Amino acid sequence: ASTTMWDVAEGGHLVEIYKGSKTTHFRALRDKTGLPYESMLFFDDDPMNIRDVTPLGVTCILTPDGVTRDAWDKGLREFAAKKAGA
Repeated sequence: ASTTMWDVAEGGHLVEIYKGSKTTHFRALRDKTGLPYESMLFFDDDPMNIRDVTPLGVTCILTPDGVTRDAWDKGLREFAAKKAGA
């Protein structure tokens, strides 16, 4: 069986999708998971959300065309490079 996003979100426990600041969402995710921002990867099609979350230390990828294969690969590369430089 394959892993779904619902599985990754622990059956919805980690879902943070609602109106409001993305920094609030990421603070809630950090508090729920205990993971530092530097261990998070965020894909979004809204440049304002990317601008707001990047200063937290989250690796952020702008996806104006959705999470394409190229965007996914770019996210993984940038995340790995950031971790290697840490």
